[in-house]
Amino acid sequence: MIQQKGVLWLHDEGMHCHEKLDSLINRLKAIALGTDLKRSRICFHKSNEDKLHVMLICLHKTSSVQPHVHESRNEFYQVIEGELELTIYSGDRSHNVILCHEAETIDRRFFLMESGIVHAVRSMTEFALFFEYTTGPFTSSSTNFKSI
Repeated sequence: MIQQKGVLWLHDEGMHCHEKLDSLINRLKAIALGTDLKRSRICFHKSNEDKLHVMLICLHKTSSVQPHVHESRNEFYQVIEGELELTIYSGDRSHNVILCHEAETIDRRFFLMESGIVHAVRSMTEFALFFEYTTGPFTSSSTNFKSI
């Protein structure tokens, strides 16, 4: 595993991770606490050019992802620990969607964020861990941050 600025790349000649999920989660939490942004991620894809990006992301309760939009790609969120708040903006209005790994209904565990929707993300608990699936390739211009 290669690490840079809170991001771990899990790509070793196509090998899959044999580390237990609990161990990965604990590692992500420790890394997040050691970064300025208080977040970390493991990228399961091999590079930013891959067509499918799969990431396990850890947000500390003091961290958030500011409002942003992806004009040409969807994101799928799957919470595996804690609670995650997605704030969705539409014009001058916003509403929150709370995702929780212990939710009794499936629509509170997963969320599909369609392209073109301005949204923000934050942890509602000490840590929120979630998988994010999206299409690649990734370029910095594919995410537009917004002032709300």
